[in-house]
Amino acid sequence: MTFDLPSNRTVNAAGAKSVFVKTTWHDKSYFTVVLSCLADGSKFPPVIIFKRKTLPKGMKFPSGVLIRAQPKAGWMKMEQ
Repeated sequence: MTFDLPSNRTVNAAGAKSVFVKTTWHDKSYFTVVLSCLADGSKFPPVIIFKRKTLPKGMKFPSGVLIRAQPKAGWMKMEQ
């Protein structure tokens, strides 16, 4: 998933020479979302992995969602 999802449509006067599109400048910042379930239909909680060394302090995330940080492109790392 990406942090910045600019629309591909704008509302502007016909024939305008330039159109400004607002952006957060995070169009190359991504995060990974993992949704999983078992064959019997039971669901696991969603996991969100950010490409960072640590999670930001003081951030509030929704309950029931696992939030993790991974410095290598937001990949999942199996730990035993």
